[in-house]
Amino acid sequence: MRYKKIQNEVTELFKNDFKDSNELFDLNNYLKKSYTKAQNDIYTLIPEHVFLLEQATTLMLLFSNYISHASGNNQKNAFNAQISRTLNSLISARELLLNGFEDTARVISRNFIESLEISLAILIDEDFANDFFGDDGIEFNILWKNKIGYGKIYKYIKQALKLANISDNDSNNYIQQHKNIKNTLSSSVHADEAGAFFSMLVPILGYPDMYSLTKHGVISYHTPNHINMLIHEIHSFFGIFINCFINNKIKFLNDISKDNPDLKAFFDYAILFQDILTKYDLPDGNDIVAEDYSKKVN
Repeated sequence: MRYKKIQNEVTELFKNDFKDSNELFDLNNYLKKSYTKAQNDIYTLIPEHVFLLEQATTLMLLFSNYISHASGNNQKNAFNAQISRTLNSLISARELLLNGFEDTARVISRNFIESLEISLAILIDEDFANDFFGDDGIEFNILWKNKIGYGKIYKYIKQALKLANISDNDSNNYIQQHKNIKNTLSSSVHADEAGAFFSMLVPILGYPDMYSLTKHGVISYHTPNHINMLIHEIHSFFGIFINCFINNKIKFLNDISKDNPDLKAFFDYAILFQDILTKYDLPDGNDIVAEDYSKKVN
């Protein structure tokens, strides 16, 4: 109740000092209303996108639960820590997207993509894992410069794709796709001009050629493609992992009992996720029109 006590004290102070003003602005109420509006729009206009992102996030959570059973060593600890970070980035991006924060979500999604790449590097290379989460005091900025940044991470991605029996052509396409996604998302990290424009004038989902002057509670027409990207990145990641797992290429997870319920829960959901992904089409943001669009235009 201490928060409520403080709130009442400050409200009383505000009333005494600013008698001609309105009531103290209620930020929580303002945000609650904007979130309600945004979520109503996104669940109405792109329910398939929202549902599939929910299932993708659930799959990542179940995977995190499963790998937590592996015995403690540097590679396992590094992988577990990185998957936890990846999961938290995904959950954060999902919350931002559901509430209308498209540009802010891009910053988190940029972190999510790189976290997936680092997870794959840890998964297939013990030396990388030791550098990432070892006991020898190697600083991460040195690791980033020598093994992650400037495209160096793709060496490990290629190794992971090869272990997963992915063809050279598909491997090159996967890496090029990642480069394109990261380039697109990276500009949002630097508070670029385009990001500032879209934050000021939000292109509205469901209403082609219309922009909103409202800063909050609006879903951008970029959001469906953003969500689609996240869903397919998760699908690709688990496709690589499962192929490596089936081919017995991930030795440090062998100590988890095949009867472990978290292992079964993960694989059952992976199959379900695959089935769901093929069942629903996810249209682009430009192709989605709200039922009252013509009325609003007229």
